Amino acid sequence: MPLDAEAEWTRQHPDERLIIGVAVDGSSIGDKALAVAAGFYREKRGDKIVLLHVSDASKTWLPRHLTPRQLETTYLGKASELHVRAEWACADKGSGQSTCEALTALAEARAVALLVVGSFGRKGEKSFDMLGTVSDYSLRESHCSVCVVRSTSPPAAPDGGMDFLFATDGSKAAALAFVSLVRQLLRPSDKVLVAHATYDHTAAAAASGELFAPYEALMKKHKARARGLCARGLFAGPAHSPTQSTVGGECTTWHVAREKRMSEGILELAAARQVNVLAVGISGYGKAKLGSVSEDLSLKVPCNTLVIKDRGDAQGPGSGAGGGLAGAGARTLTGMLLPQGAKPPGSLERKSLQAADSKRALQKMGSSNKG
Repeated sequence: MPLDAEAEWTRQHPDERLIIGVAVDGSSIGDKALAVAAGFYREKRGDKIVLLHVSDASKTWLPRHLTPRQLETTYLGKASELHVRAEWACADKGSGQSTCEALTALAEARAVALLVVGSFGRKGEKSFDMLGTVSDYSLRESHCSVCVVRSTSPPAAPDGGMDFLFATDGSKAAALAFVSLVRQLLRPSDKVLVAHATYDHTAAAAASGELFAPYEALMKKHKARARGLCARGLFAGPAHSPTQSTVGGECTTWHVAREKRMSEGILELAAARQVNVLAVGISGYGKAKLGSVSEDLSLKVPCNTLVIKDRGDAQGPGSGAGGGLAGAGARTLTGMLLPQGAKPPGSLERKSLQAADSKRALQKMGSSNKG
């Protein structure tokens, strides 16, 4: 992570207030999703929770307690019990429109920065390693970050604290995602383990100090910041008193056996540490952007999954206003370390090699055509 990643993130997020969308449909996992969202909510920061529901006028057979009006009353009551400021947002599913598309459009219309969805809906959990259509679609296609809530996720600690596992690959998306996690989502009683999984069982340990130093510095800074916020009363609840603020973390290099998939190695670490939330950062959105490792983790991890998206990579500079997680317009990791306008070391050499490769490929094609 570059040393100025936090400065870059702050530049893109002048307003740290968070709009959290929660998909609700009357299912038990929807209730759990609301509780998870309440854990991310900060009243003193000015956050807002939007209860998102997609109705289907053709389902006239639904029982009364699952009708939009009754669900609104029920969930606004649940939000009040959790001491969060919430509002109701309901949209009818249009002709030819799927529930997934309607939910994503509704979240975007309400400027949701973090969408919290259950891993399944009212139809129930079909398989442990299979997400429901709504959660799967949201992960791939929504323009905001997504938290998928699992029924199998370990419960939080008695003081409400949760253990996060943040998997980093050293990319720009991971850097900005970690700043989002630390600045917007972690509470004083939470802990985070930053892990770099690798097949390299020799050189990785030597390089880990350089990789982890900025992460450790940011966690240390956040710990002091969280204690200050507690002292000023900006974190509510007995678990967030200044004397009980234990937020912190550690970093580790996790060696993955060569015969295993990278995602399998990370899943083993998540299981060994009994984490509540596995967090990753990705760039952009869409099926091609999720990545094989992120996809495997989202499908198979038994805990909640937090996928923090860098929308700037997909939407271009200036498209992500304040309030979003891992906002838009960030430069690449190398670019973030260099002065504006400077060329990265070796960029000319790489371009020359790429040009030579392209020339050789064209020559080969020409030879094949002549043959």
